[in-house]
Amino acid sequence: MFTNKSKKIISLVLGTAVIATGTMVQADAASSAKKAKLAKKTIKLVEGKNAKIKIKNKLKKATYKFASSKKSIATVSKSGVVKAKKAGSAVITVTEKNKKKSRKLGKVKVLVTAKKRKTEKKVDANAATTNPAKVETIAPTAAATVAPTVAPTEAPTATPTVAPTEAPWELEDFEFVCPKQYNADLSDDEDYYPEVQKIQYPSKTVGKDRNVCILLPKNYTTDKKYPVLYLLHGISGDEDEWKQGSVSYIIQNLVDKGLTKEMIVVMPNSRARMNDQGTGDMDEAHFAAHDNFINDLRDDLMPFINSHYSTLTDRNNTAIAGLSMGGRESLNIGLKMPETFGYIGAFEPAPGVVGDGALFSEKDFKVADWYKDRTFLMIIKGTNDNVVGDSPLTYHNALVANGTPHFYFETGGFNINGTDGGGAHGWQVWRSSLYVFAQHIFNH
Repeated sequence: MFTNKSKKIISLVLGTAVIATGTMVQADAASSAKKAKLAKKTIKLVEGKNAKIKIKNKLKKATYKFASSKKSIATVSKSGVVKAKKAGSAVITVTEKNKKKSRKLGKVKVLVTAKKRKTEKKVDANAATTNPAKVETIAPTAAATVAPTVAPTEAPTATPTVAPTEAPWELEDFEFVCPKQYNADLSDDEDYYPEVQKIQYPSKTVGKDRNVCILLPKNYTTDKKYPVLYLLHGISGDEDEWKQGSVSYIIQNLVDKGLTKEMIVVMPNSRARMNDQGTGDMDEAHFAAHDNFINDLRDDLMPFINSHYSTLTDRNNTAIAGLSMGGRESLNIGLKMPETFGYIGAFEPAPGVVGDGALFSEKDFKVADWYKDRTFLMIIKGTNDNVVGDSPLTYHNALVANGTPHFYFETGGFNINGTDGGGAHGWQVWRSSLYVFAQHIFNH
């Protein structure tokens, strides 16, 4: 049994221990609350500009060190001032040293964009002068009672619309390669990448309002004008198909690295008929609906895009590309409208472009003479493509025979980890084709 005196002593000791423990908990909580951390994990700069890395709750007796992963893109001073050197991305690692202990505080991603060049400030006389309107509320036009059933008309013979003294383009050889995570979300900010928007436009060619998906640049503004890439889907797809192609990630990552320009990407439904829903039918009517898209694009979609968005409309700033059937249509449209499209991409293009009863005879499959040295044309064949087979090779050989400069690659494509994608008729080839193609457009 404890005496009263013993009880008082024990109570005093326990009380003191509780008070001491509470004080320690509060001290630990206070210490944790004041733990230094980075204020921002991403900094965006224009070439030549500076920004200081901010650290919250700095410890008075601690020192902080900064190291850049790419000094050619961004340097950092001892005090944490970042200077943007050239377009691209770099990572600044921040380390805290307190007495004899060191810990990594974190990493800051630095995204450097190129300065606006004087040529970018030129206003295209052909571009729309009105600001883009919110097109989701456009009133639908009256639907036609009969869908077009006639074969698409041939596009008119092109005549040069640019100065005949323009020098031929310098088209240098390049390799078909993709780095690791070329199509991945590389930002910690979930809202960093722009979203694909779906809108409608009135089509007199088809006789109804039609869907189209639009990807605007991250910092889209009507104060400047942008080049436009028209990106087409396959035989059974529609305007949503390229969402599977990581378009937003691929384009934005290339822009961040200074490897391509900011652009507007237009992803239409290239099945130009009244019932334009996706189907895998391989009949002549289905092919004719895709071939009819040249009329819808020229007469309806492009005028709509140029009147509702801030676009550059000359051929040096207009591109067309597509996968499978979309590649077939890109070749058809690009070669028949050379005055409009300076860049053409065909990713594992479908059959039916060249040959008897095809879109072109072998002798006519070429870029018009005046444009042949002023057009970037790229054709991709999958090394194990059992769907379109040797069609891309056939097109390549015809272009060679007709003296049309172009780029032709047989590739396995690339997986997200940078390894060979296997070369089937699929996204490993199509995504990496877009990654390579986008680096070579809008630079002439």
